[in-house]
Amino acid sequence: MNKKREKKSRDQSRRIKRKRIQKQIIKLGSWNVRTLLAPGKLHEVANEMKRYKIDITCLQEIRWSGQGKIEKKEYEMWYSGEDRKGYRGIAFLLQGKIKNKVMDFKAVNGRIAYIRIKSKPNNLSIINVYAPTEQADEREKQGDFNAQIGKEECFKDVTGPYSIHEETNNNGERLCNFAATTGVVVMSTKFKHKRIHKITWMQPGRTDGNQIDHVLVQAKNMKAINDVRSYRGANIDSDHNLVITKCKMKVMREDRKNFKHKWNIERLQDDTTRTNYSTELERTLQDEPGTLDVEEEWRTLKERIITTAEGTIGYGERKKNKQWFDRECQDAIENKKHSKVKMVGDKNGTPTR
Repeated sequence: MNKKREKKSRDQSRRIKRKRIQKQIIKLGSWNVRTLLAPGKLHEVANEMKRYKIDITCLQEIRWSGQGKIEKKEYEMWYSGEDRKGYRGIAFLLQGKIKNKVMDFKAVNGRIAYIRIKSKPNNLSIINVYAPTEQADEREKQGDFNAQIGKEECFKDVTGPYSIHEETNNNGERLCNFAATTGVVVMSTKFKHKRIHKITWMQPGRTDGNQIDHVLVQAKNMKAINDVRSYRGANIDSDHNLVITKCKMKVMREDRKNFKHKWNIERLQDDTTRTNYSTELERTLQDEPGTLDVEEEWRTLKERIITTAEGTIGYGERKKNKQWFDRECQDAIENKKHSKVKMVGDKNGTPTR
């Protein structure tokens, strides 16, 4: 009988665990935003992230200094910058339940940072790299890539056939060599899309550009990637397009957290309220029986203190931070989006994503 009960208990534990594990598609974004120094720019990026339902976005060229974390109700951001402001800088912007899955974050410098996300069966590790351009100093480009990938036969083991470029530039060769020696694959060239959905950098004043922002994945995890493409409709005044990767993951469902009320302790400043609370609490505690064990005694004491506080002090109102980013700011952003959609429309004037 004991063995049957143990087996039944194990089966129930497995069923509960399976229910807590959810299979879902995680959206990972990558975006060179050019700067986050302008007022309201971070809020604008977060709005675009919400609009495209992106869970984690790797941001480049934020131009912030130092390292740290910003927590908001809708999102949180982990960032890594240089010692001085206005130069380089990268970040991870997370929204939704994935905010609670961060296991580790390491800020290397203003070009490289790392974050680790809890998932099943393996945890997700993301490295965010902001690479120098092809014209940068050779010493600066060691280990960094800002690459055009071509269609040469010699690189087919680490690239796909759907790059918009025919020839690989110098940085592209570095990227392919890096991929070959580390067992990763350039997934941003693996999926067939329209040319406009593969361009990641727009030439100023034109509707054409290059494919220089890439997504690299370990070869053994290629099947976990459903798609990689760029989105021209996302707009934050950057000449780079948003790149989104769709990734299959199993994430643990978050247990519901009970909301904790805060007591209206300001009422204790009033002499009458303070006296009533002390008198009522003393009266209720006098009725406590003395035959309870420690656990039961603590539980009874806690309940009576809470009941007394509810009747005399009460709960305070939740204070909301007043946002300066108001409707006028939002309308200005919407007008800017419409202007960009009109600019990147096709020859017939039809807006494209």
